[in-house]
Amino acid sequence: MKYSRNFRNIVQIGAARRSKYASAGLCVAVLFGSTGCNGLPSVSETATETPKNVPQTYMASVVGETNGVTSVLQAYSFDNRADTFQQATNQLQHGNPSQINNSGEFKPLARGLLELETTYSFPFGTAGTGTTYNPPQTGSWAVELPDNTGGLVQLQSQPVTPLGAGVCPGSTQAHTYQFLTVSNPLLVPAAGTPQPMLQTWNPALETAYGSVDISGGGSVTLANTQQSTFPSGGSSSAPSMAVAASATGLCSASIYGNTITVPGQLTVSNPGSGETVPASATIGVSASGLLVESNGANADTPYQNALGAGTGAVGLLKPSAALNTGTLAAAQYNGFIYGSGNASSPFNFSSTVASFGFASTPASCASVAAATSTLIYGGDFPNNDPSAAAVQSAGGFGNCDYAIDLGQQDASNNGYYPAATIYVGASFSGNTTGTAYSFPAIAIAGQLAGKNAIFVLGVDTAGSPNQAVGIYLLQSN
Repeated sequence: MKYSRNFRNIVQIGAARRSKYASAGLCVAVLFGSTGCNGLPSVSETATETPKNVPQTYMASVVGETNGVTSVLQAYSFDNRADTFQQATNQLQHGNPSQINNSGEFKPLARGLLELETTYSFPFGTAGTGTTYNPPQTGSWAVELPDNTGGLVQLQSQPVTPLGAGVCPGSTQAHTYQFLTVSNPLLVPAAGTPQPMLQTWNPALETAYGSVDISGGGSVTLANTQQSTFPSGGSSSAPSMAVAASATGLCSASIYGNTITVPGQLTVSNPGSGETVPASATIGVSASGLLVESNGANADTPYQNALGAGTGAVGLLKPSAALNTGTLAAAQYNGFIYGSGNASSPFNFSSTVASFGFASTPASCASVAAATSTLIYGGDFPNNDPSAAAVQSAGGFGNCDYAIDLGQQDASNNGYYPAATIYVGASFSGNTTGTAYSFPAIAIAGQLAGKNAIFVLGVDTAGSPNQAVGIYLLQSN
């Protein structure tokens, strides 16, 4: 059976789909300086968006590694007319061209989760010819937001990555974004190891959370950049390799849409190759306020080029007023739980499709954590398969073996939660300890196209492996 799906941000197909989205109460503000949903400022669309009747392409900030090779920049394209997707890798060094790595079809599941079915694969960093799958290869998932906003995607055996669709800011009025690092494998160094190591993230020394004011048109200014390490004992500090408070970038059309390129702070020479590659960061900001950053063209270099550390950053427009945390916690979400692995075993990351929030809270949730007004229950799916008939007939909700307690919202930064807690139930598929435990986290929240978005970054030193944990949730109800 051929399925169609509701990617309104790619193409509008019929009044039925348009009325479906209208009934969902989506709010999109597109004029710079106007007020969007719930007091959130809107973002300029002076750059022309991709028309609805052509494939939409997104920029991804890649997390972790694939086949032992670090992929720097990826582009995803979705075509609602043909119900197809495509993923390509672009390594902007050593003269490597763009390479299509995966392609196939998709179909919608309950509450907007998408099942991607791969029909062709050519893994990044390999030689020879690709593989054609018949029947298609399953086990890949995506969450999409409408109106050229972006989403999340996780291909089989690869980490989840945020997706952003870029527009260029078009005014001198600055908009403030809050962001979290998208982590590399965790580094918890021994005493006397002061500096970050290659392709790792050190939460004690490198950026975990930050904010930045973005303004301009073709020439873009990143001003008042503030960065802080992961809170330890309730306090943060400036990262050891923080960038300058302001920088200038260029916004122009690229293979990812309209993206902002920020000149680097240093130049990297590759011994033996004769190459010299300037460090740079690529940033995509959607019309609704989703920020995605890829942190430079050289993943082998331990520097923070513009915003986050690790592989980059994911961010949201800073709300103009304090959020109602109880309303955030009461909503339902699709998303992903990402475990970065650690520096001892850099390829032991995990990526789990997840559901948070329930129409009716299961009794089993009580064994994970005690309910509070700021806690959201959720978890993985049975056999990591949200497409199972039993799951779909029950409304598309997963297990209750995980929880996020957002805690108190920061008094000075609307939408920032500096003292969140992650609870891991004993039955969670990624829990190898056999017992329930918890660890500290930070979170940012806001709205995208009239829907809540919550991004969380935690440091898990209680489970095995010790690792950073990223949780990316987009409202589904």
